[in-house]
Amino acid sequence: MQNRYVGDIGDYSKFVLIRNLFKDKKIGIIWYLYPNEGNGDGKFRNYENYDLNDKEIVNIMKKFSKIEEDKRNIQKLENELENKLKITFFNECIDKDCNSFFSNYKKREEYRKEWFKKALEQVKDCDVVFADPDNGTQIKVYSEKTHAKQKIKNGKYIFFDEIDKLLENHKIVVIYQHLIRDKNKHKIFIDKKERELKDKNLIKNNYNFFYTIKFKSDRVYLILSKENLKGDIEKFCNNHAGEFELIKES
Repeated sequence: MQNRYVGDIGDYSKFVLIRNLFKDKKIGIIWYLYPNEGNGDGKFRNYENYDLNDKEIVNIMKKFSKIEEDKRNIQKLENELENKLKITFFNECIDKDCNSFFSNYKKREEYRKEWFKKALEQVKDCDVVFADPDNGTQIKVYSEKTHAKQKIKNGKYIFFDEIDKLLENHKIVVIYQHLIRDKNKHKIFIDKKERELKDKNLIKNNYNFFYTIKFKSDRVYLILSKENLKGDIEKFCNNHAGEFELIKES
């Protein structure tokens, strides 16, 4: 998540999901707030071109379309939502002051550990924890050169050991995952993500249920649950046909 993304179509999807699928549960959101980058992402705000079901959430998100990119702030979004949804937020930036990056990898790693401890404490009483990294679960690295580059971008991913700690204390963990651009390879990509979670023993005995819900744009939500949510998810997807789809379960 980045402040400049506030109010885009991705935010619409996550809050519709939270509001309707988990409406009777205590929700915690860990934003994984990353410093604003300068690329062209996060510009999908043309809500008038979408036929969306939840007009109330649409109207909240549209308020941010008129705000300049560098002035958008997730705390303002939280303020807009506090009367609509009962959510515990953790919004501390994952890279210190959210304006610059550490040049020292060790300092960055130390900061990340303390950051996650505070996040766990903030959401400790929640039934459902929604982790909102910029890109999704961490990726494998295949060379030292790639590894060095990836360390700088680690704040864009949730680590496997962080998922493990969340699973220890919560009934349901939801993870935002951005899809690759090639739509023909989406299934292969999701299958790979499931294998990685299984390889790391994150889909295990007390987490027998794993679901992937796709929103109409290139984003999915990975759900690990101690409860069988299939009926609730199918009902949710039916009520939001054309927006959400259950594409995988195991």
